[in-house]
Amino acid sequence: MSDNYALDTAARFGDIPFVEFTKELVTGVFDSLVEAHVLQIEEYSEFINSMTQDLSTYINNTQDNVSFDQISDFILNYELPSVDDTQLDSILDALADPANNDSQPINPSAPSAATDTWWGGLINGLAPAVTGLVDKLDDPSEQPQLNAIANYNEGVLSTVPTYKQISDAISTLIVSNKYSLLQTMAKQGMMRLVVTEGEIETKMTFSTWEDSTTTRNTKQKRRHKQKQRETNSGGIFGAFKMKRSKNRQRTITVNTAKSYQRDSSGTKVDVFGRVLVKFKTDYAPLNG
Repeated sequence: MSDNYALDTAARFGDIPFVEFTKELVTGVFDSLVEAHVLQIEEYSEFINSMTQDLSTYINNTQDNVSFDQISDFILNYELPSVDDTQLDSILDALADPANNDSQPINPSAPSAATDTWWGGLINGLAPAVTGLVDKLDDPSEQPQLNAIANYNEGVLSTVPTYKQISDAISTLIVSNKYSLLQTMAKQGMMRLVVTEGEIETKMTFSTWEDSTTTRNTKQKRRHKQKQRETNSGGIFGAFKMKRSKNRQRTITVNTAKSYQRDSSGTKVDVFGRVLVKFKTDYAPLNG
């Protein structure tokens, strides 16, 4: 093989789309960052638009999304008279049952049982928050369920609020608290992800190899075999004897040879990319 095999192979690496690979990697990273930034802006814009609604409109649009689990958690945050688990399950089931829309708890002003005291504690606990919320609502349709609790607590009404009025009032309070929390978040500004440091790396490595090995082992074996034969013979008159000897020698030669030849050549190409992006979160303050 040629001594310039590695160089000849490297010269053909122009067929590998390394430039296109690098370009797509860099472009893809920047496009992803821009897309993420645009998405943050759009989400924040939708958030701000939702906050341009007045409280009454926001409550009307989101009150139905309050689950009964949220209502139960809200109720259990109040310090109410103790009841056993069976009584508590009965209370919450009654509050959650749509069939009780026009029904009302037993008069909590006459605590003949623990459940009456429990309902009285709940209505008294809700009253201050409900009273403060009534004046903030411009929509009269949101006020009846609140007034049913506020006026009863103030002695204006003698009718105990129904289960539905209590449930709706709690839902209104939950949505109102959420609205206040979102207003606080909006004042802080937009939370965003900011890239502080980045690194984009592409690399192509290649290697070529060429080797040739030849091995030859030769062995020779010789084996000798010799045979001797003697004979005696007498003269005509037996006056003397003659001894004759014959030697025969045979040589066997064995030649063995073992040969091994190996030629190899190869090319290895590695193309890879690495992206490292470091970011932090902060708030972009609102101007004005």
